[in-house]
Amino acid sequence: MIKITLVNLKGPLKQAFCEVFESHSMPKEEIWANRESFELESLVADVEDPDFWKTVQSDCFISRGYSYLCLSNMHLDIPVVEPPFFIFDAINAMQECKRLYPDKKIAMIASRRSLFGTQDVARLLGLDIHFYYVPIQAHLVESEKCIRRAIADGCEVIVAGAQIIEQVPFSPDLKCVIITVCEESVYNALTEAKRLAIIYRHEREQSQNIQTILDAVHDGILAVNQEHRVLICNQIAAQHLGLKKESLAGQDIRDLSRIQPFAELLSSGTAASGSLLDFRGKTFAVNKADSVLDGRCIGSILTFRDITEVQELERKIRNKIKQEGHLAKHTFDDIIGNSPALRDAVHKAREFAHSESNLLIVGETGVGKEIFAQSIHNDSARRNGAFVAVNCAALAENLLESELFGYVDGAFTGAVKGGHPGLFELAQGGTIFLDEISEISPNLQAKLLRVLQEREVRRVGSNYVIPVNIRVICATNRDLLQEVQEKRFRNDLYYRLNVLQLFIPPLRQRGEDCILLMEHAIQQQCLQLGREPVQLTPGACRRLLAYPWPGNVRELVNASERICVLEKGPEIGEEKLDDILRDHPLAHPDSLSQPDSSCDVQPDSPPSLQPERQRIEIALRLSGNNREKAAQMLGISRSTLWRKIRHYRLEFIEKRSVSDED
Repeated sequence: MIKITLVNLKGPLKQAFCEVFESHSMPKEEIWANRESFELESLVADVEDPDFWKTVQSDCFISRGYSYLCLSNMHLDIPVVEPPFFIFDAINAMQECKRLYPDKKIAMIASRRSLFGTQDVARLLGLDIHFYYVPIQAHLVESEKCIRRAIADGCEVIVAGAQIIEQVPFSPDLKCVIITVCEESVYNALTEAKRLAIIYRHEREQSQNIQTILDAVHDGILAVNQEHRVLICNQIAAQHLGLKKESLAGQDIRDLSRIQPFAELLSSGTAASGSLLDFRGKTFAVNKADSVLDGRCIGSILTFRDITEVQELERKIRNKIKQEGHLAKHTFDDIIGNSPALRDAVHKAREFAHSESNLLIVGETGVGKEIFAQSIHNDSARRNGAFVAVNCAALAENLLESELFGYVDGAFTGAVKGGHPGLFELAQGGTIFLDEISEISPNLQAKLLRVLQEREVRRVGSNYVIPVNIRVICATNRDLLQEVQEKRFRNDLYYRLNVLQLFIPPLRQRGEDCILLMEHAIQQQCLQLGREPVQLTPGACRRLLAYPWPGNVRELVNASERICVLEKGPEIGEEKLDDILRDHPLAHPDSLSQPDSSCDVQPDSPPSLQPERQRIEIALRLSGNNREKAAQMLGISRSTLWRKIRHYRLEFIEKRSVSDED
């Protein structure tokens, strides 16, 4: 409901407004106003009391004369409308005087603006009218002076508005005629009042929405105009400044000694970004910007935040990211082994942890590349940030792109409303680990290169870039240099990734580490099963040392789980361990314990060596007849695999492999 208030309008004029308001609707062309509902109220009060009028709830005031001037000069922001006298109103009053008092001396009292042109009309009507002009800004006391002067001049009839007539010192011989405002003037005033009231109400609603937004922002916001008077102060800013938000509006910032540091920064002629300001025992990060129009500064704005709140917010964000699983769980203490090869890898990894350079971790499948990556992260200055790991071979190209870079609303069919941040953004301030980096497509290789060069990402479907502060660690079980030579991997991306390189040795090169790892893995598995750990006999230890572990640590952990499930006794011997390892389709200990010696076996080899042929066939099929992959799966070199293929007369498989590659 929009409220219009009649201020100090009495008698016939008030009655006229009430009647017009009740009987007239808005013109048809003003359809926009028909959606609003109005109410009209009347109020009589002292117009010289600004504190009172600041408490009045209204969308528009209608008043006349001195009341209109006072309300207009209070700068209440509430619009004020004055129903003017038309010359026809004065003419009607003159005609009334001619009818009632044709032979009397008449005084017409009003502002010069209201009586403009009436002298000529009086002359045409043949009336003896003397005009007394009241200054438009004058108080009613001036009106009373005009009345007394007219009486002293011998005037017997006073013609004026209702407010002036009320001041007349009545006597039996003095006659009065009220200049009434015509219905058209009342109607026009109401129409204008409704129009201004709608605009004012909409401005208030918009202002309230903006203020609600500003109060919801976690930064303090303080803005002043070109005269250094406060325009905006949100709730957070008022709390930090120790002042009431309402008391700051319109104040000259230079007069507020309690917030002098902020006042000095606002009054300075230069913009500031990231300034630190000490105030009331707190340190604030402050940004200042100037509002410029046509090359002229029309105001300034400060945004500031308590640094401790920023730190607390960052802590909450880190905790949320960690709760979502982006957490590095392993440290260097989780890497088990005493072999020189492993100790050298751990030593290099600790050194690399103190660097921000891109790191490429190289090693066969199952050697624990991600454990090393997590350990490096947890030993670095980014340990409190997120650790985001992604397997580049696990997702299709389009899915991997949206996961890495994120996307905006409507970027593609099925996109989450509002968009979604990518993994690069989630790793902000931390580390992103890209496993199997060799599997990404050329298109993604180009986009990844830009991230590494510019340290910024662009979401799918967006035109804006987002800066990121991350460390990139990649891993691969391929020879990337060979991939580059065969045109499957970008040369420039390889050198960007290979700033630092860490080689993780395979388990077969780590000597007795396999025994330590097996004992540790068995102990962990047995704890989970709630039983006593299974002990390894000396024969079992020898078998572990002789086994080539094509699946490396991953295979060893899986074997330990099988041991704990299948072995019911307190220890496991060589034969039982053979049976458990034999479950692996590619690794039979009878043959792979001495992988190169079987090359001398003749075609009529004893049956005990024949399963190796089956393992080689399986490896070639699983690898898609790719000799390099098959050799890695078998834990032997490519030249050894080639000799075994010749030995077991598997040339037809070799030929098929060559044809497939072509």
